[in-house]
Amino acid sequence: MPLFLMTILWILFFLTLAAWVMTTIVQIFNFWFSLDKRRCFYVPSKDKGLIGIFKEEVSADKRYFYDLGSGDGRILRLAKKDFPDLEAVGYELNPILSSYSRILNRISKIDIQILRSDFLEANLQNNSIIYIFLRPQLLLELKNSFSALKNSVIVSHGFPIPYLENRLTKKVYGEPFNTYIYRL
Repeated sequence: MPLFLMTILWILFFLTLAAWVMTTIVQIFNFWFSLDKRRCFYVPSKDKGLIGIFKEEVSADKRYFYDLGSGDGRILRLAKKDFPDLEAVGYELNPILSSYSRILNRISKIDIQILRSDFLEANLQNNSIIYIFLRPQLLLELKNSFSALKNSVIVSHGFPIPYLENRLTKKVYGEPFNTYIYRL
């Protein structure tokens, strides 16, 4: 076997090994991080179908797109690509995910703000679209934050928000999770 080909194979082997090690470290950290009841285990949203929902909800008066618990930032990047005029802001407590998200944003050359802070203390503005994929217990803790919002849309992927039941405008059936859209 030529030396060049052997070198390429060794490089690929070590890159694969490094990727496996990093994935394992992220999963271990993710499990440890989710043991705190105020934090969530990282489950990435499937972006299939979400952009269609966002296109229906974005209007000229919407200025902000928030992702509470933004993970790797994939939903923010998706929204910012299709709606470049919106200011995209993600809240993520997990330091590995927030750093990873910032790296992906730089690589993608997309202007998104990732805040490594608790979304329960987020300064949400009116005229917003707010995307959430959170456990029901955390949805209950957001009641005060949502009650002050006006002219905003909340897209809750996975779980309905019981205290906004009368504001539900649409339920999008999907696999494995439904998406609930609320207008405030």
